[in-house]
Amino acid sequence: MKLHLISSKVCPFVQRSVILLKEKEVSHDITYIDLSNKPDWFLARSPRGKVPVLLVDDTVLFESQAICEFLDETQGQTRLMPNDPVLRARDRAWFAFAGEELFGPQYRLLIAPDQATYEPLQAQLSDSLTRLEDGKSGFWLSGNGETFGMADVAVAPFFTRLRLLERWTGRSWLASHAQLQPWVNALLERPSISQSVPSDFEREMRHFMDQHNAHLLHA
Repeated sequence: MKLHLISSKVCPFVQRSVILLKEKEVSHDITYIDLSNKPDWFLARSPRGKVPVLLVDDTVLFESQAICEFLDETQGQTRLMPNDPVLRARDRAWFAFAGEELFGPQYRLLIAPDQATYEPLQAQLSDSLTRLEDGKSGFWLSGNGETFGMADVAVAPFFTRLRLLERWTGRSWLASHAQLQPWVNALLERPSISQSVPSDFEREMRHFMDQHNAHLLHA
């Protein structure tokens, strides 16, 4: 089985797939594309014109959650998805929560053109972090909280970018969410997560924000 991931250097949804590939120690190829100038060959293969796309031999898989579950089911000996159907459903729900309540507002905050746009997004993310904090039942987010799993993969890219924000702004985003800090530190120190972005990730993120004349770069 040959695995080839089509990726973007700054996309959080792609990062989820890379985390799974790293966690499972799976041999794979990766091709980065420019999302502002998507190549025709990619558009011809991606049903939604979005990344990630995982080519499994000649079969196209798309959507980060579907790719992650496929990799979890077919690669390695240890499953990241809980065995219990209730806990498994909760892990799947955290994928949706991360995409809608964390990634979306964070993306808009990163490219916010002014303080008036930035401030309500900051408040929205703080509220989302409170709900995330309230929803955790153990040290980890996945399953019963005892082991790293799929729900942790789902949200990890948000905290990768939050760590950059903290460094750029000098502000601790988790100051009001102290219970999350040990878990977030453990996430970002885990090799499959720390190695899931390219070496030029920070430069690419700044370039992406500069293209949008982001308020954060001039604040």
